Amino acid sequence: MLSKNKMKVVTVMNLRKVNSSNISDVGFDPSNSTLIVRFKNGSYYQFDNVPERAYMNMIEATSVGKYFNSYIKNNFQFKKLEVKEEDEALWGVYK
Repeated sequence: MLSKNKMKVVTVMNLRKVNSSNISDVGFDPSNSTLIVRFKNGSYYQFDNVPERAYMNMIEATSVGKYFNSYIKNNFQFKKLEVKEEDEALWGVYK
């Protein structure tokens, strides 16, 4: 069952900008298979136990949003992260 529980951000990772109409940035931590997705509306979500290959496929996809909706969104447990505006600077974003 998928979780929609909110949690506080404990770890921070570098995020990569992606070309998508709905997704702004993504990041992946291979040490714990965690995917972070930041949407253009400013919300952050953490997806757990995501294989690194799925992350790589998503950032290399012709349509990041379609890949996310088909292979990530409803297939991994997720949590909405509470990221305060003043803490966003901690999330390094690179191209």
